[in-house]
Amino acid sequence: MPSRENRIERHDTVDSTNERAFAAIETGAASAGDVHVARAQTQGRGRRGSRWESAAAEGLYLSLILLPDRPIQPAALTMGAGLALWDALRPLDIAGLRLKWPNDLLAGDAKLGGILTETQYKGRDDIVVIAGLGLNVLLPDRIDD
Repeated sequence: MPSRENRIERHDTVDSTNERAFAAIETGAASAGDVHVARAQTQGRGRRGSRWESAAAEGLYLSLILLPDRPIQPAALTMGAGLALWDALRPLDIAGLRLKWPNDLLAGDAKLGGILTETQYKGRDDIVVIAGLGLNVLLPDRIDD
């Protein structure tokens, strides 16, 4: 079967990029590696149902679709994504950049970003994992240079 390139689905304002990714899976329109990115979210969320502020054009809000062929540990994926995000931002020399386990990225005392990994099991061998990322980009009044 020929491979298909991963797609980036761009949205203006959505409830949640994780919800859009799950909806695409439900309709059969999604493949592993697809990304849903939005300019704003009205119902962005973090761990344990906490609300994630997702103001228009002030952050990066995206969800990556993973369709593993065997069970994975969502906590390990969350921690790995957090480490990858921290590593990607280190060259920017953000004052006080640190990772607060397991899924928060901080700049001093300000929350810079967060990871939310959600899993759905549709059967023993049918697993869907969505790795969501919220990154505050415009925080001039909350982060000291």
